Amino acid sequence: MKNLFILSLLALSLSPSNVYAAEEPRVYGLHLFFSEQDNVDVLTINTDANGKLIGDMHVPNDFDARVLNLEEKDGALSFDLPVPKNSGRPVDLIFHYEGRYFSSAKEQLTGFVTLKGEMGFVASFVAFLRKMN
Repeated sequence: MKNLFILSLLALSLSPSNVYAAEEPRVYGLHLFFSEQDNVDVLTINTDANGKLIGDMHVPNDFDARVLNLEEKDGALSFDLPVPKNSGRPVDLIFHYEGRYFSSAKEQLTGFVTLKGEMGFVASFVAFLRKMN
């Protein structure tokens, strides 16, 4: 009986953040096509201590940003990317990415980019999970 009481107290004292086992980060080479030429960005998807999805995008020779509104549901992935102005972009933008995984292994992803709140085509993308050693 004493052991049961101690186990009960131990179980109650563990918060969900203490129990949650974080997954390994998924790192994708994301080939972004504004036209026939691709630009390869790096998308990293991870989970925080509470199990919430978080992500970052590295755009070589341009910027790094935290992705916003990252969501995976029913084989799909969506997120927003704040894109800061630069010499080629006179204003800050928010790109909205929507894609579908090829399979439940989440090794390949294809989709489209629009400006947040608009429907016009900005780019298409194909992402491949990078094998980490």
